[in-house]
Amino acid sequence: MKNGARIGHYEIHSSIGTGGMGEVYRARDTRLDREVAIKLLPAEVSTDPDRLKRFEQEARATSALNHPNILTVYDIGTNSGSPYIVAELLEGEELRDRLDQGKIPLRKTIDYAQQIVSGLSAAHEKGIVHRDLKPENLFVTNDDRIKILDFGLAKLRGASDYTQGSEDETRKVITNPGVVMGTVGYMSPEQVRGEKLDHRSDIFSFGAILHEMITGRRAFRLDTMAETMTAILREEPEELSASNPNINPALERIVNRCLEKKPERRFHSAHDLGFALESLSAQSSSASSSGSVLTTQASIAAVAVTTRSKLRDQLPWIVAAISVVSLVTLLGFTFLRPRLTETSPAMSRFVVMAPEKVTTLLSPELSPDGRDLVFAAVKDGMSALWIRPLGSLTATPIPGTEGVSNPHFWSPDSRSIAFPAAGQLKRLDLSGGNPKTLCTLPVGPAGNGGTWNNDGIILFSAAGKIFRVSANGGNPELLIGPDKSNTDAFYRYPIFLPDGHHFVYLKTGSQPGSGDSEIFVTSIEGGERTRLTQAGSHALYSAAGGGNLIFARDDALVAQSFDVNSLKLSGEPHTISEKVTINTMGRGFFSVSSDGTVVLDPLGSRFDSQLLEWFDRLGKPLGTIGDSGNYMMSISNQKLSPDGKRVAVGKVDPQAKTRDIYIIDIARNTSSRLTFDPGDDTYPIWSADGSRITWNSNRDGGITAIYQKLASGVGEDELLLKSDAPISPSSWSPDGRFLLYNRIDPKTGPDIWVLSTEGEKKPSVFLQTPSSETAPRFSPDGKFVAYVSQDQGRSEIFVQTFPASGNRWQISNNGGRAPAWRSDGKEIFFVSRDNQLVSVDVTTKNGFEVGIPKPLFDLIPLGALSFGNVNFAPSLDGQKFLITHQREAVGGLQYVVVQNWASEKK
Repeated sequence: MKNGARIGHYEIHSSIGTGGMGEVYRARDTRLDREVAIKLLPAEVSTDPDRLKRFEQEARATSALNHPNILTVYDIGTNSGSPYIVAELLEGEELRDRLDQGKIPLRKTIDYAQQIVSGLSAAHEKGIVHRDLKPENLFVTNDDRIKILDFGLAKLRGASDYTQGSEDETRKVITNPGVVMGTVGYMSPEQVRGEKLDHRSDIFSFGAILHEMITGRRAFRLDTMAETMTAILREEPEELSASNPNINPALERIVNRCLEKKPERRFHSAHDLGFALESLSAQSSSASSSGSVLTTQASIAAVAVTTRSKLRDQLPWIVAAISVVSLVTLLGFTFLRPRLTETSPAMSRFVVMAPEKVTTLLSPELSPDGRDLVFAAVKDGMSALWIRPLGSLTATPIPGTEGVSNPHFWSPDSRSIAFPAAGQLKRLDLSGGNPKTLCTLPVGPAGNGGTWNNDGIILFSAAGKIFRVSANGGNPELLIGPDKSNTDAFYRYPIFLPDGHHFVYLKTGSQPGSGDSEIFVTSIEGGERTRLTQAGSHALYSAAGGGNLIFARDDALVAQSFDVNSLKLSGEPHTISEKVTINTMGRGFFSVSSDGTVVLDPLGSRFDSQLLEWFDRLGKPLGTIGDSGNYMMSISNQKLSPDGKRVAVGKVDPQAKTRDIYIIDIARNTSSRLTFDPGDDTYPIWSADGSRITWNSNRDGGITAIYQKLASGVGEDELLLKSDAPISPSSWSPDGRFLLYNRIDPKTGPDIWVLSTEGEKKPSVFLQTPSSETAPRFSPDGKFVAYVSQDQGRSEIFVQTFPASGNRWQISNNGGRAPAWRSDGKEIFFVSRDNQLVSVDVTTKNGFEVGIPKPLFDLIPLGALSFGNVNFAPSLDGQKFLITHQREAVGGLQYVVVQNWASEKK
């Protein structure tokens, strides 16, 4: 366009440049009297109303961000058939121009990186993904501010809109999976594969840019576009230390985490990435301060050496000088004290990343002195405790804690750890030695927390009760159990207050996720139990900020003032973090030290946003069924009917907070509720002919029993079996004559029992050993039973003849759980120790023969981030799997550390 031409009330002054996405002009907004930039887009864009509409929506959303690191969009419109964008006019150069001059100084690189991530974080929080982050779309203004350009333009081009021959040309689509988009050298692996993208694709692209700023060379650039794309999928970029041996290892870890091939291995969000970059700045500042102190100390030492010979002669004068200095110091402290105490350290945050090749990260526990962080992690299929000093960049496993379950807790002197493992509560002194067994845990749900006071008393929760035991071991003493008026309650997560006599605890419903959770306070002497507040998790005490209880509420981590003398809360809760992970037992994944430092898992619970979704044998999603909700991922849940047309599933009622059984018609995608009693109904099992559903319920005073009902919902619930120990149904025989179920024996733990439906209908033992046997599943012909046994020291899948004989076959070879048969009996599926869905071919032609386990796909992106909690159901032909998973993929293998949060509360 010529100078002086007009587009509405915008007057063109000069051309700035042209490119594949249009022409850019300097112009004046005559209405508001300001200089602007106008970008005219190709006319063909306007021929597709849908593309134009979606672009306009993205442009409006971007303009609403109003962030200092994102180009501000003022207006959009159409001129002679060509869409245009009006934006702020920037003075400076593209980041590409800076990079063409070589690598950028490290200090400036960190500054630029923080600005880019700040802009990305603001956009991602609004649901906007850039899709084409590259140095050409990052602008450095004359005052060194970074501006992210061209949000939304990645949705405009079709797959063929690119110039041949240049690997830097952009290939973009609207949102259609299966078509490559993004600038090749900065594409994420999922972009290269043409998969659906989310915000983690931008994080990968940012990692490639950060790598280039540090090294001066592109992370992925080969001779051809195809070779570059292959490198992104299969190769690792050059190590940063190769170009700079003095590179900060923490910075190198950040870049490597951004450039992980699997999205779930990257930073969970740009917000968390920003924390990690901020911690680098904090470390640099600390290092500078330390250097100044050392210099000062060295100077003082030098002066001392040079003047020592004159000390005797000048002693009287020195004494007088010291007296004067002391007086001035005292007066200065007296008059300046109010001003000094008004200033407290600012709140800071930084990220602690998981060790390499760790697949699960749980239960962060800060030592009381705030020096060490201990957490549970799974590596190579084995759970263990790991320790990381906060002043270190690395974590190491703690020998002797292999097989740990959740959670663990510190001694008050920060020298020992108590943890549950193999049905026992153990103590490990970190100075060395083997773990000491304190007691055997009561039979029932464990993993409900503990606390330790200065008098050597330990409180722990198991089976929904709170027990007391000596830190040197002994028989557990019941401290708090179910009230006679309310047997459907669990008492969890006791935490001592500073006096070592009073403690707070969490009261919940007896089933995961059921009922309102409340925090109570009482004493070890059996005093009055006082309700403090409703909460989403257990509570911890912190003396910071004058004394606070820290707990979760509505997925946020909050602190509320608490007086340890009156044992009362006051004031309004202060938010420490908008998100914190909470499990279905009310366990919040956060911890606090004596000085008030908080460490937390920032994912958020999201238990009400779970989906039932089909996946093929390669892990490709095929579509969801039913509505989102709390589908109880922590237990074996969804079951397909024998004809494959319906699904029985346990789901939490959003109002009553109790668990009930629902039936989903797959073809019609409709859901109907089967159970309505006030108790919790779980573990639905289909009868062989598909006419009935069997489940377990705690409606009878908290004692679990097995019920059944017609799958049509007609008729009453029928009691099938009661027991004096926890029981749950597992599988019907094909002829309907036998029901396999699990029973938790007080002495032997989980065993497999069988109920005969003929004659006297008496139950009998199928498998009972000192080890655990769970999840029995009849084969389609009823001649075999697949189940999980721990008699090898870990959970493995076995097949046993039915009735039981001396013959059994091991199916898994490196750990396994949750077995399921294909409907023709020729294949068994299970979940491996490293959270892979695995297939094994089996045949009964010559007795029983077992094939080699074959991994199908990874379950970690679907939420398999806890010890063994994955639900799946194979289709009749074994070609797809119905899996319960989070609406959003879970993959944040990191913790956020928050220091001086109380300064914000003030």
